[in-house]
Amino acid sequence: MGFSMSLFTSTRERRLWLLALGTLILIYSTLGLARTAVEVLRDNNLLRLSVALVMVASAAVVMWRIGRQRPGRREVAVVALAGAVYLAALVVMERAEERLHLLEYGLVAAFVFWALEERRANGAFGGRSWLWAILATAAAGWLDEGIQHILPSRYYDLKDVGLNAGGAILAVLTIEARAWARRRDRRAGKGVPAIEPPGEPPLSRG
Repeated sequence: MGFSMSLFTSTRERRLWLLALGTLILIYSTLGLARTAVEVLRDNNLLRLSVALVMVASAAVVMWRIGRQRPGRREVAVVALAGAVYLAALVVMERAEERLHLLEYGLVAAFVFWALEERRANGAFGGRSWLWAILATAAAGWLDEGIQHILPSRYYDLKDVGLNAGGAILAVLTIEARAWARRRDRRAGKGVPAIEPPGEPPLSRG
């Protein structure tokens, strides 16, 4: 108990770090099987459809959670702009499987960012959460490619390193922009609740 309390500043922080670690473990543990799964789906002309369904389902979950928080006008505009940026990024990607990098490492970056923000709110971290979240996630994405380098069925791809980092950057900047808009809406009294609904990830406290 003493170790846990000295390592984490709250139960929420511990949960967020565990979510980040669990997501990374899931990504790393499936590296050996991922290529086989991609090839099977591609051979059956199901790869693009499968990736599209994953992305649509993920977007639906995000929109549902945002909708529960009763977003104001500025927040809606920021979310719409972020959605357009994500859509543009997905469209320009040549391979369907590349699009999963944005989802995987965007999720890791979000958990790391929220964990750091929780530490900062509790006075245990004085750095820039957005920067450290991006750097940490980019390093994890680089390690991903390093693991693939030693696997017989995979190979190191510098482009994928960039995609992993890009996923982290897009996710963190979207969260920060949304938090900024939410604070502005709250000050303007645009119907944004003063307290986030229970169970929602903490917004950036700026």
